Amino acid sequence: MNSELAIIKKLVQNGALLDVKNNKNETAFTIKDKDGNTIFNQVAATNDIELTQQLVDKMPPMTSSEKSEDHPMTIQNNQGNTPLHTALLQNQKAIGKVFIDKGVNINFKNVKGEDAIIIANGQKMPDILSYLYLKNGDLDNTIINAELALKTDANNVDVLYNFASALQLKGEKFSKDGALADAKKLYQQSIDNFTKVLALQPNFKNSIQKKRPMR
Repeated sequence: MNSELAIIKKLVQNGALLDVKNNKNETAFTIKDKDGNTIFNQVAATNDIELTQQLVDKMPPMTSSEKSEDHPMTIQNNQGNTPLHTALLQNQKAIGKVFIDKGVNINFKNVKGEDAIIIANGQKMPDILSYLYLKNGDLDNTIINAELALKTDANNVDVLYNFASALQLKGEKFSKDGALADAKKLYQQSIDNFTKVLALQPNFKNSIQKKRPMR
């Protein structure tokens, strides 16, 4: 842990008010280091789940408008990475889930054009992919990013299955051991077979593009 995080941890433990603004209208949550990292981006790169949770708990619930604007938990650093990006890039899945559970916007893209779904796929985190989608993913964006996922890892056909089954959108002919098993074999022949994968189960694409049912 760097010295700044150590100080923040001590302040948190002693009940300090971290949302007090300085003369630049900055708080302990929004001040950036030379690389553009806030305290959330710094803690996201650690395995300190306790401090991460304590900091996140000090944030009020995010509104729908805040999810599409800069918020202390989604401020991007010089590389365009939000704290969620950073956590996933550092393979800190537990830390990432803390931010996901708080409802951060998962669609921010860094300077490489990567959002949380693309990073989770690149880091080979099928469990995080499913978690992202089930918590606050956008179906329209997910099907687009799932295509990218398929083109880099054949095993992520299973992720698509998890998305559909978790939402109980399985069609009568839709089965993991049937259509998708054949789809995976087809995909392994060529990265261009995504359309053939969908063709094996005509109802699949339509099913997962439906809007998520209200809970």
